[in-house]
Amino acid sequence: MTNERRDEERVPLNLEARWEGISHGARVSDISVDGCYVDTIVTAVSIGELILIEIKLPSGEWLPLRGEVTHTMPNVGFGLCFTFLTEDEQRLIAQLNAR
Repeated sequence: MTNERRDEERVPLNLEARWEGISHGARVSDISVDGCYVDTIVTAVSIGELILIEIKLPSGEWLPLRGEVTHTMPNVGFGLCFTFLTEDEQRLIAQLNAR
């Protein structure tokens, strides 16, 4: 997704990520309250698919987030648009963006 189509600016970072069905490593390379980009060689997700991804926070806790896959790049990763965030999840993402 290009920056022109985003409501919120994504902030670059490097956090471990996981979701059901993966056995290879994944990292979130940018995030906003709208979505994130997941770097992974495993792109066994489809555009429009809804997934629950967990992002490892700097505190070591895992933050579960729900989203829809917006685009994929084979052997590179995929974009995820969050479908629903609680106020707590929005606050945690805002804290990540403030770093």
